[in-house]
Amino acid sequence: MALKNPSSDLGFTMIELTMVGITITILIAIALPNFLEAQIRAKVTASETDLALLGASLEEYYIEYRSYPPNVADSNGEGGLVGDNNPNLRGAALVVLTTPVSYLSVLPVDDFITEKYERNTYDYVDFTGWTGSAISRSSVVEGEQGSAAYVLVGIGPNLEYEFTASKPPSSGIDYSPTNGTRSVGDLMLFGP
Repeated sequence: MALKNPSSDLGFTMIELTMVGITITILIAIALPNFLEAQIRAKVTASETDLALLGASLEEYYIEYRSYPPNVADSNGEGGLVGDNNPNLRGAALVVLTTPVSYLSVLPVDDFITEKYERNTYDYVDFTGWTGSAISRSSVVEGEQGSAAYVLVGIGPNLEYEFTASKPPSSGIDYSPTNGTRSVGDLMLFGP
């Protein structure tokens, strides 16, 4: 009677290991896009929450000073979305919300801004600083109703600004997840 080598039955064959590797790869290929989409949706929700927080802080500022923080001008004397001209000035007008009176302890960070600037926060435009009064929202984004004294703008999931403002009327595209998670458009909050 031949003796059987007990170690020959232990372990996996190369085919079994290959099948496990292929199965894991397929599962990753199925799960990864869903994970990335969920990550984008979470960033959009966080940005919308940050914009609402900034909006509430601007309203507190308005109650105290009876005006909104003024636009910050760049070296050319142009105000508005200075992030287009000088990214280091992005959100500079919002610094008054943190000091000397602290409406916010720190300016929120726009998670969609990938470059490292002095301020990776949201852009702000005070329309009353240009016109002396609120403007029609439809002059900023087609189809919007009502008026606005200011707008807060986040870059959005496509990582490009569609909103441009040198002087009203401005042009912009409001982000809508119904057009796809990575669709064109900026996250905007009009106030009040």
